[in-house]
Amino acid sequence: MELPPVVRSRAAAVVGVLIAFLAVAFLIKATGARAIGDHLYPVPGGDDQVEVEVLNGTATAGLARVGTRALRRQGIDVVFFGTADTTADSTRLIIRRGSREPADRVRKLLGTGKVELLPDSTRRVDLTVILGKDWVVPAELHP
Repeated sequence: MELPPVVRSRAAAVVGVLIAFLAVAFLIKATGARAIGDHLYPVPGGDDQVEVEVLNGTATAGLARVGTRALRRQGIDVVFFGTADTTADSTRLIIRRGSREPADRVRKLLGTGKVELLPDSTRRVDLTVILGKDWVVPAELHP
């Protein structure tokens, strides 16, 4: 029994889309997590990896993005960056869940910051970094 031409063409289109999808999935799997250029960094893995959000607590535009780049270059998994609700003269590292060790590690990487404990499971991060006026942008990240 032969299928009508309309059914054959739709079936061929579906098969073509599936083949394209599988090809893209294979390429993504084959390339793995590699850095591309100067702005994309592989996401660190592992059960002990800390998830961080970086917020700009200053009037300097783009500071959270620069802070995100600085931390990602050093292996920190920054899952969100944006603007803080308030301004901050000094950098704050707020523990949302987990232990203090990741906050101390991030503080050391930033070179500044006061660690605080303020649990908030709705934020879905381990640590909130609010960059203040005291954070010095690394020279290699200046525009």
